[in-house]
Amino acid sequence: MFMNRSTNVPEDREEPIMMPASDSLQVEPFTPLSARVASDQPELVQGLKALQQGLGQEHFDRYIENLVSLQLREGILWMVTRRAMHRSLLERDFLPQIKQAFGVGSIRIISQG
Repeated sequence: MFMNRSTNVPEDREEPIMMPASDSLQVEPFTPLSARVASDQPELVQGLKALQQGLGQEHFDRYIENLVSLQLREGILWMVTRRAMHRSLLERDFLPQIKQAFGVGSIRIISQG
């Protein structure tokens, strides 16, 4: 029998282990990037609109709206993606359009997974 080290409960149990929900945790639906930027960073809205036109709606929705974070700091645009594949595609296919839309010379793209 293999034991899960974090809970010391056998993994071959037939019934699931139920734990009480925490009052301090809340599940929030993912909000598209453009909605988050409009409320938190309005200075980036024009860049997003230009990028949407440059990439087209399909690519914008797939790769940009799903970004975890977008920030402009000291002339560098920082982007955080959910997946390494999206980071690779952004770096390979869309860097010139992103640089032009935001008027930056440097972009850093980080992947969470």
